[in-house]
Amino acid sequence: MNQMPAPRNPAWCRATVWPLAAVGLLLLTGSLGAGEQLYRYIDDDGSVHYSDKIPPSIVPRGHAELAPTGVTIRRVDRAKTREELEREQELERLRDEARALVEAHQAQNRMLLETFRSIDDMIMVRDGKIASIDVAIQVIRRNIRSQQDQVRLLRGDAADLERSGKPVSEQLDIDIAATEQSIHVALAEIARREQEKQALMDSFDEHIERFQTLKNSPRPAVDDRKLTQVQARDFLLGCRDRAECDLYWERAKRYLRQHATLPVEISTPNLEMTRAPESREDISLTLSRLDNETGEGGIIFLDLQCRRYSGDPALCRTDSRSGVLNRFRGAIASPTTAQNGP
Repeated sequence: MNQMPAPRNPAWCRATVWPLAAVGLLLLTGSLGAGEQLYRYIDDDGSVHYSDKIPPSIVPRGHAELAPTGVTIRRVDRAKTREELEREQELERLRDEARALVEAHQAQNRMLLETFRSIDDMIMVRDGKIASIDVAIQVIRRNIRSQQDQVRLLRGDAADLERSGKPVSEQLDIDIAATEQSIHVALAEIARREQEKQALMDSFDEHIERFQTLKNSPRPAVDDRKLTQVQARDFLLGCRDRAECDLYWERAKRYLRQHATLPVEISTPNLEMTRAPESREDISLTLSRLDNETGEGGIIFLDLQCRRYSGDPALCRTDSRSGVLNRFRGAIASPTTAQNGP
């Protein structure tokens, strides 16, 4: 009777073929003493190892700690590179900034809802603050007018001396220069106040829009204060360095002479001032160059002169005068665009 040949690689045989690493794990767990630790790690070639010790070169790459049964109880991640640590720190910084912004935004929302009952209340507070700044500006302008009259008198005295063949005293020249410098300092303060007004208007615009969203409240169709205000950004022009300031200053002086209806009465390296207006139709302008502390960059500031500095300052701004202020920035910063515009 013929015998059947034994099959090759029977299933029971294949099932008993274990990976060498698993066999090593069984042997190792069986030989571990009490309190000893078992580790699993991968070497440079990608092979898995089980051991009660980790080579020092493997530690930074990470490993797993196993129970005596071979079950993973803790994973130790690989050590992070310097670039990864710096990136994590930057991400954490950005998250902190985002949280701070959200918290500040929420605090502002609470402040708006607790402080104001309506948009009309907000507009009333804004207009009160602007009116207070306008009063301070009017006081400064009255002082400038007095100083302008003083310069006129001093220059008249100097002219009388020259006509009579007498020398102009050094003190007279000093007094003229000092008074003109006082005018320039006062104009710098007006420019600062005008910037304060602009920031106030912008801030309240943002608050009003936020209040509208929070309360679902419509904004008044007419905002009287905004209708009468000329935006300070139109007649306060920043320059980045001395070269740009020099360029803008020359353009601004030409602009003043083109649009003023009265002749220039005071002209210094940083101040151009026409004669004071005599009628409501006169366009009298003052131009000042306000360099920053380093002398690199600054502001070119165009201001209107009024016949009287009392009452509402908006009365000084006729359509023609306001137009001169409104077009100033475009004419100086982008003269070609301004000329081609409407």
